[in-house]
Amino acid sequence: MPKLVHVAVAVIKDSQGRVLVARRAQEAHMGGKLEFPGGKVEAGEIVQEALQRELFEELGIQAGAMQPLIKINHHYTDKSVCLDVWQVWDFSGQAYGKEGQPIFWLPLDQLNPVDFPDANKAIITALQLPNRLMISPDLSDTGAMNEISHRLECHQVSAAILRLPQLASGAYEAIAKQLIERHPQVRWQIHGNIDLAMRLGAGLHLTSKALLETKMAQLSTAGSLSASVHNLDELRQAESIGVDFVVLGPVQDTPTHPGVNTLGWEAFEKIVSEAHIPVYALGGMQEKDLPLAVAAGAQGVAGISLFARP
Repeated sequence: MPKLVHVAVAVIKDSQGRVLVARRAQEAHMGGKLEFPGGKVEAGEIVQEALQRELFEELGIQAGAMQPLIKINHHYTDKSVCLDVWQVWDFSGQAYGKEGQPIFWLPLDQLNPVDFPDANKAIITALQLPNRLMISPDLSDTGAMNEISHRLECHQVSAAILRLPQLASGAYEAIAKQLIERHPQVRWQIHGNIDLAMRLGAGLHLTSKALLETKMAQLSTAGSLSASVHNLDELRQAESIGVDFVVLGPVQDTPTHPGVNTLGWEAFEKIVSEAHIPVYALGGMQEKDLPLAVAAGAQGVAGISLFARP
């Protein structure tokens, strides 16, 4: 296997929330593709120093505050890279293609993975995902629609896993369809039912058990895909079948699953450090845990009680 090249990558947004990308030179590796700015971390440099140097050399800007987004190891046929991706919150100067490269400011919804090198898919997913993921409470059909809608609106939810195990399939589908129609701004993941997810044009969320029984070919026509994982082996399985993101836990004690063994933050961070896709912390999460999850390398936090009525 080729030596792993450590690459610092910057995600820079302007005041309109657009992201800066550049066009790779045709003669470069993956020439002609779009890329996020950055470059190789030199010996003795820390990532922040590498980003500051690269952004000045490439774009003529001085980077300010920055925060880790995701770290990805990816193996091409001719090289292996570790993409150390950081969000740059502010900068000074006017960005331009200092090395002659065309640059563009693109809205998040126009970042298409096919326009970028393969390793960038997880970066784009992380950018398009929020830092809070709602899981619907376990409800009967009576009042389920209004309760879930209330939580979505109250907490301004933009991504949710719809999980209603008590309902018969017909009632589950009826409520799912109404929720998707009423809240089209939400990125929906249907828990455990690929046929329903496909009929509704929603994403699919796999349990850890279903994950271990699933092959990539079985999901070739599915949309957005997520899964629940509890350890590194399950994370690797999720990555191998093309899951876009996972929820990992339980990190802490949770009232919905009392007595279950928990990972704790140290073990959670260790598993996340091995991830090549976005990871949400699950289990006993509250709003105050969001900075802890992000500091541990996670995309954010997920849960049920996290989105309870205030």
